[in-house]
Amino acid sequence: MQYRQYSGSQVAWQEWSKCILALFTSISGGKRVLFPIPTIDKNDLLFLRKLYEEGHYKPLIDRVCSLYNIVEAYQYVETRQKVGNVIISVT
Repeated sequence: MQYRQYSGSQVAWQEWSKCILALFTSISGGKRVLFPIPTIDKNDLLFLRKLYEEGHYKPLIDRVCSLYNIVEAYQYVETRQKVGNVIISVT
């Protein structure tokens, strides 16, 4: 089985382009654009778990910060120097 890989910037651009399209559609045509709200159920989590266990899903974690350092973590994300995800640990 093959899976498509998307970078975070590709997904972000797809989402932003939908918002821009919705704005222009509502201004120019008097139409409404509805956005589906994603839901995650047990089957989705089991599927993701299976991908992870088989080695098909490899999360890229840049750094892990404690909840006490959330301000520094947010400032780091705003610099746009991060390579992967910044995880906030609450334990």
